[in-house]
Amino acid sequence: MELYQRNAQSLDRVFDTSSAASSLLGSTDMGNLSHLVPSIHPLITVDSASAVIHQPEFAAYCVSASTDQAVIDGGKAMAWTIVHSCCTK
Repeated sequence: MELYQRNAQSLDRVFDTSSAASSLLGSTDMGNLSHLVPSIHPLITVDSASAVIHQPEFAAYCVSASTDQAVIDGGKAMAWTIVHSCCTK
């Protein structure tokens, strides 16, 4: 996760590591998978004002260039993380 965070930060993504931010996180369905292979489930921020995920307002905010950039940045950071962790050993 640290490598992913460094890669995302190199794309000017900012991480909120406060306890308040972590209390907003939900659950995932990847728990069983993480027992078999190394796994991370990073999040990336999109500009959604006060709307939160699973609300129609959130979906409306996600039709934007800044959200497209968040998807691109998240993909790049993950790809760099995979390449670095697999190919530099």
